[in-house]
Amino acid sequence: MGLEGAEFDLFRGTPGSGELVSKHTTDNTGAFQVNNLEFGDYYFVETKAPAGYELDATPRPFTIGEKEVTVPFVVKVANKKVEEPVGSVNLLKHDEADENMGLEGAEFDLFRGTPGSGELVSKHTTDNTGTFQVNNLEFGDYYFVETKAPAGYELDATPRPFTIGEKEVTVPFVVKVANKKV
Repeated sequence: MGLEGAEFDLFRGTPGSGELVSKHTTDNTGAFQVNNLEFGDYYFVETKAPAGYELDATPRPFTIGEKEVTVPFVVKVANKKVEEPVGSVNLLKHDEADENMGLEGAEFDLFRGTPGSGELVSKHTTDNTGTFQVNNLEFGDYYFVETKAPAGYELDATPRPFTIGEKEVTVPFVVKVANKKV
């Protein structure tokens, strides 16, 4: 699969001591062609990776000589896809008077964005420990809204904002929500 939008500098000489010849960008097939190169040593250096891919600035040397006059020489460069940083969040629904008493059956909507302008991501229900976990959330701002209270408790639809970021990648972020008995 060719990748569009990669940018390369072409140098004449050997890596580290070359002279810039030209700049190129891959097209929708992931390729570009350079014509009319004089015999000699050259190398490409990627200066900008395609969107969503890691930059690989390793010099790619090649030589133009007798064989390359009639048959185009091909230099292949692979890019590694960037892994999106992700994190997790745990929600604990508990009795207002006893944080150790998890409440089963509370339903929550998870939104991405800020309260009032978020986009629905998913729906969740607390288990018999009063918790649930949501994994693989991209970095960003989120919030939970309770849509159904556990039996015998008042609904608290206050948005509960949180952010998934660097610190939350390895340790799940915990959102605690208390409910008042009816």
